[in-house]
Amino acid sequence: MDVLSRYPFLKREGARALRQMGLSGVEDLRDKYPWEFREGARVVLSILRGERPDIGGPGRFLVYLSSKMFLSALCDPVITGRYVNFERDALQRHMEADVERWLSGEDGVGELVERVLRDLNLNAIVEYPAIRIPIAQYTRHTSYFRNARYRLYMRPVADGMVILDMRHRTDREVFAHLVREAYASRLRAEIECIPSLAELYGDAVTEAKRLKEELLKSFSTAEFEKGVAEAFPPCVKAIIARIKSGENVEHHGRFFLATFLNHVGYSEEDILSIFSSAPDFEEGKARYQVEHITGKISGKVYSVPKCATLRAQGLCVKESYGDPLCEKDWLTHPLKYYRVVARRLTGRKT
Repeated sequence: MDVLSRYPFLKREGARALRQMGLSGVEDLRDKYPWEFREGARVVLSILRGERPDIGGPGRFLVYLSSKMFLSALCDPVITGRYVNFERDALQRHMEADVERWLSGEDGVGELVERVLRDLNLNAIVEYPAIRIPIAQYTRHTSYFRNARYRLYMRPVADGMVILDMRHRTDREVFAHLVREAYASRLRAEIECIPSLAELYGDAVTEAKRLKEELLKSFSTAEFEKGVAEAFPPCVKAIIARIKSGENVEHHGRFFLATFLNHVGYSEEDILSIFSSAPDFEEGKARYQVEHITGKISGKVYSVPKCATLRAQGLCVKESYGDPLCEKDWLTHPLKYYRVVARRLTGRKT
């Protein structure tokens, strides 16, 4: 169980632990290990409050499973994103420590590192002093990062593998970010939306939604001086919260946010100030992209995507927000939402 206390996502070790404990479902976990079951929800709530809960110890594996079940019950991408970022950072710390142990010559650590990487579908080869990763997997998980040191042409390649020499600080930093992004992608994909689980967690579900709303308000009002930030539709608030939480938001999410903010009166500088919280932010490239979207460079002002487009891209969050306005048949565009709510709040047209 020591390995699972650091890497609770390992498939083989996790399956063995569940067999030994006789657990076959969420009800079993709740009935046989009530503390770990409740702790899973408490960890998520602590993260939403901006705390950094202690997630180590022998109960770590079961608490991790319960946290994932709680997130499945919530079906909320913003809350899931906060938790994923927290777990991502914890994994990075453990992996960095184990790489140091491996470099110092500690027996068996290299095999553990390789097993963790293979569980993350990185198919890496760990042979002192280098870690080799297939090109396709390397580029997939470094595509968010704009710094030149992550570019493939900056890294030595042999036999279809990118070579990271772990004796060098820069290579260790590239490796750490690569692994954390691979883990974040896997963890997000594993958290399904299962609303029927909500009844098992009781009041914790209500508390999570309350904390999420406080989070969105802090990100959507204090950060803005123009317009009516309280009138932003849930899809916009969700992307802002993800960026402010340190998540690498996909390209179409950033494109949508930039077009929306531009159309409701925010300048390029205002938009860049929001994007500056992203971990992959590079001002020069971000400025070019924003000025292209707003027409300063391209001569074309890009339109805000419709709700149907946002749904197809996985950016619509109405299922988890329960906003009655989003359920209206005529609500087909995020700008319609903004104008209606802004008019209610201010009594004037926007």
